[in-house]
Amino acid sequence: MINYRFITYPYLKNFKCSADKCVSTCCYGWNVKVDDKTLEAYKSLCNSFGDYLVEHISQNSKHIYMNKNYCPFLDSEKMCKIQKEYGHNMLCEVCKTYPRAERYLINIQQKYLVLSCPEVINLIKKANIFDKETEIVKIKGKETKQETLTLKFYDYFFEKLKYIYNKKANLYKTMYVLLAFAYNADKYFKQKYTEKSIEEFNNKFNKKYFDSLYKEYKTKKDYDFIKSSQLSVVKNNYDLKVANKNINNLFKFYLNFDFNNLNFKKTYKQAQKSLNKNLNLYNILFYVLNIETFNIIKDKEFVSYINASFVYISLIQSLFYSSYLSDSLRAKNNSLIVASNLYRFIYHSYNIDLIMSKYDNGNFCNKENLFKYLTSF
Repeated sequence: MINYRFITYPYLKNFKCSADKCVSTCCYGWNVKVDDKTLEAYKSLCNSFGDYLVEHISQNSKHIYMNKNYCPFLDSEKMCKIQKEYGHNMLCEVCKTYPRAERYLINIQQKYLVLSCPEVINLIKKANIFDKETEIVKIKGKETKQETLTLKFYDYFFEKLKYIYNKKANLYKTMYVLLAFAYNADKYFKQKYTEKSIEEFNNKFNKKYFDSLYKEYKTKKDYDFIKSSQLSVVKNNYDLKVANKNINNLFKFYLNFDFNNLNFKKTYKQAQKSLNKNLNLYNILFYVLNIETFNIIKDKEFVSYINASFVYISLIQSLFYSSYLSDSLRAKNNSLIVASNLYRFIYHSYNIDLIMSKYDNGNFCNKENLFKYLTSF
């Protein structure tokens, strides 16, 4: 018999769509694919609304034809016409389940919510990210030895991330610890799992090891880190396929801004204070790493996923800072728009592959340069 695990996170049960009060819209800039069953249901309506639906869906790829990145099925209040006319059950599977999602690793199913929804970002702000509930169901079957070892490795890895998270250290100190952990542990992810290698991994990266990393970190002022490194992050990721006009404008504003004529330290601190009110970057970072854990293990790519998460966090900070400088009054809403849309265009597309390949040999999140920015040696 196999112990099949169903993992959920209790804090996500409080999710409730903010509907017309949302600062964004679910489907903006997203190529939504309609499943065959739903498409047939639309064809069977035999009325003008059904004809309208079918006309706006590719009969080959089944994707909805977007109108300037907006779904053509939204009304003037950005509410779904399909749901209004025919109810929730008439939505395609993607729209019906969003922002809920599932991931699988051998005999584990993980349910989570995606951060491209601004309400989810709000929801995790005060959550304990690693607070999970596990239900075990016995099913017929037998695990291979390699599957058993992989699951054991996952459990060890989860506990390492949980320990780092529970330290609640400064964000940049935490990034330093995560990066050092990733580079030193990377070989254990890439090799075939054995009892010996897994136990070696668990024993080597223990509490004493992580505590020593926290002690060796020497604080570097946040605004120095931002000024010296994040502009390069913006420049290096300007080629991301971001469909959001607002995001693109923030990119341009940041790249063209004259930082020499600004009291950077003062304004950065003001912007940082505003950002911390609206977002919990620490929780966002660990939420991303937690839900990407299955992919990290399946792809055997710890360093690349750490790099991608750092780029995501850095872009949120940089573009929020840009938003604050251009219009501080709108910065609160823009923080959610920036964070949710960047997640969508990084993690819901091939941009995640672009970032990971770019930073395999990149100039921001490689070991030497990030250590240089995060430490004083």
